[in-house]
Amino acid sequence: MGRRTRTEIIIETERVVLVSRRNAPFVMWCDRCQAHLPTVTPPQAALLLQLSMTALHQLIQLHRLHVIEERDGLLLICLNSLCHRN
Repeated sequence: MGRRTRTEIIIETERVVLVSRRNAPFVMWCDRCQAHLPTVTPPQAALLLQLSMTALHQLIQLHRLHVIEERDGLLLICLNSLCHRN
């Protein structure tokens, strides 16, 4: 019998998300946090959490994210709730 050798290859990846000043978060009043906090749009939140928009909307429906609706219908998500979601 011949001697067998095993080769193991490990690949490490890292993801970096850059937010430009042009897309800087809006600071808005969050009723649930009772504070002025940075907010992001739903697509930005999905990118930060690495979720699909469907999964993000499920978190919103479960009230796990704080949503602020602007008068023009724009939805913003409190960054504090993104960082501390349960």
